[in-house]
Amino acid sequence: MITTVLVHALAVQAAVWPIVPRPAEFTPTEGTCDISKVHVVIAPGAAAKVGASVADNLTKELGHKVDVAQSPSPESSSVLMAIDTENPDLGEEGYAMVVSPSGVVAAAKTQKGLFYAAQTIRQLAMLGKPVPCGAFEDKPRFAWRGLMLDVSRHFFTVPEVKHMVDVMAFYKFNTFHWHLVDDGGWRIQIKSHPELTEIGAWRKGDGKWGGALDFVKPDGKQQVYGGFYTQEQIKEVVAYAAERHITVVPEIEIPAHELAVLDTNPQLRCTPRDAAAKATFDKIERQNTICPAKPASYKIFEDVLTEVIALFPSKYIHIGGDEAAKVWWENCKDCDAFKKEKGIKDSGEEQSYVIRHFDKWLESKGRHLIGWDEILEGGLAPGAAVMSWRGIDGGIAAAKAKHNVVMSPTSHCYFDYPYSSISTEKAFEFDPVPKALSAEEGKLVHGGQANLWTEWVENYDRAMAMLYPRALAMSEALWSPLEGRSFPEFESRLSAQYAVLGKLKVKYMVPKPTLAYSAAVFYDSQTLPFGKPPMEGAVLRYTSDGKAPTASSPAAPASLVMDKTQRLRLAYFLPDGSKSDEAVVDAVKLTGPRAMNLTQSTFERKMVMGEFKVCPPASAFASANAVAVTQIGIQGMPEDKPYALSFKGWFLAPADGDYTFALTSDDGSMLWLAGAQVVDNDGPHGAATQRGRVRLQKGVYPIEVIYFEAGGAHSLSLEVTGPDGKSKKL
Repeated sequence: MITTVLVHALAVQAAVWPIVPRPAEFTPTEGTCDISKVHVVIAPGAAAKVGASVADNLTKELGHKVDVAQSPSPESSSVLMAIDTENPDLGEEGYAMVVSPSGVVAAAKTQKGLFYAAQTIRQLAMLGKPVPCGAFEDKPRFAWRGLMLDVSRHFFTVPEVKHMVDVMAFYKFNTFHWHLVDDGGWRIQIKSHPELTEIGAWRKGDGKWGGALDFVKPDGKQQVYGGFYTQEQIKEVVAYAAERHITVVPEIEIPAHELAVLDTNPQLRCTPRDAAAKATFDKIERQNTICPAKPASYKIFEDVLTEVIALFPSKYIHIGGDEAAKVWWENCKDCDAFKKEKGIKDSGEEQSYVIRHFDKWLESKGRHLIGWDEILEGGLAPGAAVMSWRGIDGGIAAAKAKHNVVMSPTSHCYFDYPYSSISTEKAFEFDPVPKALSAEEGKLVHGGQANLWTEWVENYDRAMAMLYPRALAMSEALWSPLEGRSFPEFESRLSAQYAVLGKLKVKYMVPKPTLAYSAAVFYDSQTLPFGKPPMEGAVLRYTSDGKAPTASSPAAPASLVMDKTQRLRLAYFLPDGSKSDEAVVDAVKLTGPRAMNLTQSTFERKMVMGEFKVCPPASAFASANAVAVTQIGIQGMPEDKPYALSFKGWFLAPADGDYTFALTSDDGSMLWLAGAQVVDNDGPHGAATQRGRVRLQKGVYPIEVIYFEAGGAHSLSLEVTGPDGKSKKL
């Protein structure tokens, strides 16, 4: 039976079986087995299909022929795969395995379970070395183990999507959430509405995010970006995923994120009730939320969903339901009459009306609706499941109301966020079941999901780097038992997985150097220590002349003594030429007398209006008016226009020691101390915290923060923790 894993067994497994996700129960035995030398897969009867598949994969991955046979070979280790219906504890996705000196025996109750056994065998073989023998039984903790890919903002080809599915299956994910439509473009062929892809799949320009989303029918004369999947291609991907026991859940956004729909069907827009309402419409971005008062708004999506459910056999159809800009509805004369007719009191109930309509419609077709947690607004539709993204509160509320839940909070699951915001460790810490739920309520949490939104992910290699290695941590969080979970133990297995990812042709993210200090500010000198490389073969290289490090740059020693002002640029390099993102360490040697008392308790704030993609230089604020403020933040700033802020002031270090600065912003921000860059939280992104650590002598230091707001949600705060462990906001 599947039982709680003993700590000593986990330690043995971690040391010798560096596989991901961690199996549920493991018992070591005597001897070793080199599965990389396997030449025969024995898979009689019902196991024949899985056996042929694993033999084919092993042939490609090991570089020698692996055959399918009816009996073992006396000259090499073999793999026996069989269906065993006698072990009810394995469930639909579980399997049992015994590794002995003569080979491997794997059994499962179902084809699905045997498929997951095959993935474990592939991992063990791809390690390329003997592994200690042992026996285990394994099955997943959660039924929904998902990854989401947004193909609207940036488009990915069918071969790329298939490769993503292959890697997902290898690490035992079973749900591919395909975000097919959004403001960036409509990506699925709908034969009853050809305009959605003839025009709505193509936008002017080179595809880089941040410009105008102007849709146009390609004419071969102007530059356009986009693409879509034909219905035949959709069927191809769905069938391909099904062979790997992955369910494809399509997302068709309703009622918001509809630029492609409204640009090609303008009759579905809201109608301003009067001149004042029109003025309101004119001041905000063009409408991307359909008018719920118009019957045609429901008809077009019923047409779309009719074709969608014919292509996707998934139990759930995702309808989004998030971020509906209700300002349109609140100023629409048609919505006024609609709400009066239906007895709807506000725009929240209007949203609920739309969701309930499609919940009932999908139920009539034998499917179920799932949506982002905004579908709770105005009352949750009876049969709907909730995907909780704005934290976990929406999921908690849905489970307490006896609705099914998939947890996908931004705090752990948004893999478009930089690794510095959601690290591999942060993803590993994810537990989909909140402590606020009872045991019975917790059973309604079907699992979790990581999401890759692609505004700033322009190609497939970058997409995979944003996913991996974090997706390995998510795989373990969703498959493995909660008991005995330890990130250091996981890291010991993760280090071996980089070579496996390379064999799977995954362009993973080489971890950015994590340094003890992000800057050095000193009067005489300061020693900077460097940590151990995160993977075998990685070399930390650096420059101090302002140029980017290359594979021929000097290797960093265990530590460097800084005794002059300079900028270090550091990156890890692998033998295959892969390079991590750079870490920058500014070293600033101060001269003159050391100030000891804080002479200015306020900050000088300056603002400039305009659209920014990165923090502007200090020179951009030269002619701006200065305002004295007592705290770094966005109090009193405009909510509907892009702008940038500069804060200058003084920071008192009351004692010698280490100071950690936590800079939180939505969008980008940067922090300098005495001219040294301490925190880089730049670029357009959601609310994210970056930290920088610096060792200071007691005294007063000039401090500067620059921030920009690109539109939408906005936030800014700075907190410092001193050597006494106490924190305060600046």
